[in-house]
Amino acid sequence: MSRSHEQYQRQLETSKEWKKANRERHAELARAYRHRNPEKLQAQNRLNYAVRSGVLERKPCEECGTANRVHAHHHDYSKPLDVRWLCYVCHKKAHPVDDEDKAIKFSGAKKARLFGTDNPNGRLTPREIDGIRKMLDSGLSQVKIGKAFGVSQATVSRVKLGKRQ
Repeated sequence: MSRSHEQYQRQLETSKEWKKANRERHAELARAYRHRNPEKLQAQNRLNYAVRSGVLERKPCEECGTANRVHAHHHDYSKPLDVRWLCYVCHKKAHPVDDEDKAIKFSGAKKARLFGTDNPNGRLTPREIDGIRKMLDSGLSQVKIGKAFGVSQATVSRVKLGKRQ
C-alpha cells in the first residue's frame, strides 16, 4: 500500500472516531451539505443506482490503476453517468481546496454568500428573479417555476423567502 493510501486509512479511522464522538454535529453538517448540493446528490444517487442495477460497472482508478476505494468523479453533475473513476488520492487531486476553504470548513464559520449578479457562479439574473417572483405571485408551483428557469425548487423557495436577490 502506498504512503498516500496509508494516510487515507488513518484519516478514515480518525473521521469515524470524530463522527461517533460528534453525532449531532455530523448530522447537522450532512443536512447542510444535502441542502447546499441537491444537484450533486441527485447525480450521485443516479450513478449509484446505475452501478447497483448493472448499467455501469465500477472500474479501477484511471490515474494510478488501483482498485481500492475508487470514486466516481463528475465533471458535470447534469450528466450523472458521465464519470471518471478515480481512487481517493487521485480524486482529491482532482478537487484542489485552497487553505481559506479548509479554514472556513473546520472553523465552523460561514463563507460570505454572493447572490444575483454578484455571484460569479449564480444562475439567475435580476430579471429572472423578478420573473420568478411574478410567477410565485400568480400561484404557480415552485417545482414548475424551477423547471421553467432551470433551477431547483429549493432555489425558487429561497427567492420566495427573499434569500436570493
